[in-house]
Amino acid sequence: MRDANPLVSVIIPNYNYGHFLGQAIESVLNQTYKNIQLIVVDNQSTDNSIDVAKKFGANLTLIQKPHGGVSSARNLGFAQTTGEYICFLDSDDTWLPDKLATQVQALVSSSAGVVYSGVNLCDQDMKKEEVLVPKYRGKCSELYRKYPSSAIILLGCSNAMIRREIAAAVGDFNISLHHSADWDYFRRVCDLTDVEYLSDLHVNYRRHLTSMSSGSLLEFNRDNELAIREFLRDMRNPQMPKYTTLEQFGLWARFQFIATKSLLKAGLIPDAFKRLWKIFLFPLI
Repeated sequence: MRDANPLVSVIIPNYNYGHFLGQAIESVLNQTYKNIQLIVVDNQSTDNSIDVAKKFGANLTLIQKPHGGVSSARNLGFAQTTGEYICFLDSDDTWLPDKLATQVQALVSSSAGVVYSGVNLCDQDMKKEEVLVPKYRGKCSELYRKYPSSAIILLGCSNAMIRREIAAAVGDFNISLHHSADWDYFRRVCDLTDVEYLSDLHVNYRRHLTSMSSGSLLEFNRDNELAIREFLRDMRNPQMPKYTTLEQFGLWARFQFIATKSLLKAGLIPDAFKRLWKIFLFPLI
């Protein structure tokens, strides 16, 4: 029989978000579910982040490390966990009070290895603007091939709760990826387990005032392409399910079309045509 009150380990990676970090920590400590291990991993912040974290004393474990990116912080945090269930929370996001209680209940009563919830999209000051409603449950691995670079598990790294054995089996976040590290991680999670979701809104995602610039959009697409290349390497792994060359090309082409469309929408016409041309480079990758 499963433990009805399992330990939940929560990892908050942080870099120079001292002005938001306290809200994130408080949203964890204010959960109605109390059997929590909270770990904050700071990436050598130069602001007041350390002082903010230390104000919470023994309510959390603070780990300080050299700056190495959010994925390395999540990996180090997970290595220190002991909980049966694992959650991540970005330091500029927050949870509603019943988030952990409802997700624990969902995993205790199902065979799924990961559960996620609806999301409030908020402005800089956490004023709610719109919502994201979950759509996908069950066997989701093929959805990553069908919708490359799209969020299947909404806001995975501030939302999902994962069984420890699944998190251990899937391995580390890929530290060579930035924007697409979450997508890559949960793609691999979904190769190993079924997914469940809760329609209730349990996560507040903070959208910052700065919009995506032309340069950051180009970087976003470059990073997503790296994640697609990782996916193609997995598709060609003889130990993984067999994918035909046509199925591999379909993944590559769908991603390039999506990236091209985003560049056209931003008015980056030359970059859009360069991206579209990459479809024909498939035999070389």
